[in-house]
This record gives sequence, C-alpha cells and structure tokens, in this order.
Amino acid sequence: VGREMWHWSRLYQEILEGVSEVCSANASPLILLSAPSLVCQADPVKPPRFASAKTQREELGILLPSVPRSCAGILFDHLWKDEALALIGAQSTPKAQLLHGSGKLMPVAAPNSRAAADCAKAFIAANRIDRTFVVSPFKGDPFIDAGVEQLKTTLGGQDTGEVSFAELTGNMKNQEFKKRRTGLVCPEDNTAKALLEEIQSIPPGAGRFFLFATQGTGLLASPANRVRFDFRRLGRSAASMLLHGTSPRPVSPGLIEPLN
Repeated sequence: VGREMWHWSRLYQEILEGVSEVCSANASPLILLSAPSLVCQADPVKPPRFASAKTQREELGILLPSVPRSCAGILFDHLWKDEALALIGAQSTPKAQLLHGSGKLMPVAAPNSRAAADCAKAFIAANRIDRTFVVSPFKGDPFIDAGVEQLKTTLGGQDTGEVSFAELTGNMKNQEFKKRRTGLVCPEDNTAKALLEEIQSIPPGAGRFFLFATQGTGLLASPANRVRFDFRRLGRSAASMLLHGTSPRPVSPGLIEPLN
C-alpha cells in the first residue's frame, strides 16, 4: 500500500490501524511495502494521475521479492489492476484487496456502497429534490468509478444525471439552477468539501443545493449530510480473513444528518 493522494492517506491510515490491531493480537508483524507510483495528485481537487498496467507490473515485480516466504497474507491497495496482480500467479499465500477489486484473483474487503447509495436515495426523497446530479470527481480510480455507477443505478430515473466536478464547480450560479432544489451526491470527500464551501457562498435566489457525500472518510463535518464508514473495522475484517480464513462482510455505513 503506497499512495501520494490528498487526504486518502487518512482513509488508508484507518484501514491499517484495524489491520495492525489484528496483527498485534496475533503477534504477527506487519510489513508495509510502498508503491508511490500507483497514484500522484498535486492538489486535493485536481484529477490524479494513475499508473498504467505496464507500470504497475514493473512496480509489483520489484515489490514481490520483498515479501517474506513465511508471510501469512498479503493485502493489496485497490488501485492494483488484475493485469498486474496476475504476476503473483497461483501463490498459496492468502491474499485480499482493500476497498475494491474484481474479485477474480482474490477476495475483496469492501465498504457497502449499495447501502451508502440507499442513504443518498432516502436523503433525496426526504428533501423533495427536483433534480439530482451524481458528481464524478475524476475518472480512473476503480473504487470511485464503481461508486458513481452504483449511485446512478440506485438513484435512477430521468431526474438523475452525472456531472463532473470540473464542470460543476464555479457554475452553480447559472440560470439552470435558479428556483430549483438541486441534489448533489458526491462519492469522494475532497470534492464534496469543496462543493459544500461553494454552496455556502452562493447568494439567495441563485438556486438551492442539497449535498450528500458517500465516501465516508470523516473529512467532512457539519453541516454536511453524509455517511461514515468504519474503515478500521474494514481493516480488522481484512486481516482476520487472511490470518483466520473468515469471510469478509461489507462494512455498512452510518448516516450523519446535522441538526438544523
């Protein structure tokens, strides 16, 4: 696990704290192998750059020899592509992928994105939203891309569309939004935070916006409506799966609705 990406380090820190708890309880050393080329992001709301499958294969080819033969299990960052993970072949060491994965080469310890989307759907209904946009922060991260698709499927209907963060930010005072109740559902918390700050600066009459965030990292605070995932629990689940052969269960979100 290794990344140079704004604030996602907090998400992975929580996961690794959970992994560490289980490893400590079992007297199992935890070794971190970094692959900084996986992702690079210069600013929290700018599109990140992801490593190609070719670069990932090269990086993983360097990392794998560092894994001890007696290793009880290997956890992989969700950005690793199957084309790169295929390098590990039929190695008998238990393996799992964090947050997202195809599930073809190893099991995945993941949050329950469908439950998060259901929370967003209930929020949209409760606030009598006229038009909903699923805000895509960037393309290329499989966890985020899958979250966008899950939200579009769950929210559905002709009153739901997809818009990129780059298209939306700075344009929320446009005529299109005036006299409408507009829902913005964000699957990534850095961009959700930026949109919330922009919404708070919009003068009356320029439109009314309702934001809901589903990534669940803890980055957002009041007055944001959001879900919160216990990523430490996800880490504990992933480590227990490797050390004890337990079956992973998707971690369900908690709903946070600020008091008005």
